[in-house]
Amino acid sequence: MRFGPFELDVRSRELRNGDIRARLQEQPFEILRMMLERPGDVVTREELRQRLLEGSVRREGDRVRVTARLVEAAPETHLWAETYERHLTDCLAVQADVAARIAESLTLELAPDRAAPSGGASTSVSAYQEYLKGRYHWNNYLRPDDEGLDRAQAHYIEAYRLDPRFAPAQAGLARVQIARAVNYRDRPRTALDAARGAAKQALDLDSRLSEAHLAFGDVRRMLEWDWRGAEAAYLAAIALNPSQENAHRGYGTMLAMLGRADEAVRELERASDLDPLCLVVSTAAAWVCYLAGEYERAVVDSDPALPFIAVEPRFAPLRGDARYARLVELMGLT
Repeated sequence: MRFGPFELDVRSRELRNGDIRARLQEQPFEILRMMLERPGDVVTREELRQRLLEGSVRREGDRVRVTARLVEAAPETHLWAETYERHLTDCLAVQADVAARIAESLTLELAPDRAAPSGGASTSVSAYQEYLKGRYHWNNYLRPDDEGLDRAQAHYIEAYRLDPRFAPAQAGLARVQIARAVNYRDRPRTALDAARGAAKQALDLDSRLSEAHLAFGDVRRMLEWDWRGAEAAYLAAIALNPSQENAHRGYGTMLAMLGRADEAVRELERASDLDPLCLVVSTAAAWVCYLAGEYERAVVDSDPALPFIAVEPRFAPLRGDARYARLVELMGLT
């Protein structure tokens, strides 16, 4: 199916625009496909609910039961249903296995470049739960002095203690240390040194972990000033997970520093498309567009961050610059 500059592959659930591809989850895919099947028509909420994949997860001890159903609501017909039971000895492998079996049962073809299950997955349910708690606090900390960063670090450390071969916990810990450096929670060099060690250990455990390559790219950019090494790490992170908006943001920021403005803007556009409401991404996009001299675009593309740009510390040295004054004027903050 084609619409405008986009193309939807209904078998692999990929949304494509040139070389850019994004895999859609089941429910967004079904909604988009239904809308494309009826161009120009209004699709009601009730109609959207008529053909969706439902499911439930129940845990008992060290076993988990996953039930999935494909339902056509209007005639109240279950088109397909299946139940999967697994031991929670390898949480990530359980996720990959059940997802693959559901996709196979629905006669969907997985993309040929689908990654194999992570080699650094945990065999400890407790470690995996600590990791999930760390992810929760990492995704919800709001300010540099927010306790969420400390809590995320504590849970990642506990996950690593419970399973020293759990690569995602080490990668998460590396990113927390980078955030501590950026926000001056610790001495930047000390925190970045710690991040380098954690990222290296995560890569030693699982060389296909996107987040570990991302952390290594940040360390090489901010601590080592190794531009080639940082670029290789960012590109590896993006290749392993094209939806990793932070990899696009870090790579674009480095490209802007190196004067590769057009490439930098493209990377930040991609990051903004992946997470349009993230203030960190929006502020970085504004900064990159500013460096590229695209002031109006900095305003339009970074709308969620506009109230913060005028007080963002990185912009402080530029406040005597006429171009910066023009940007603030365009933002309506004068």
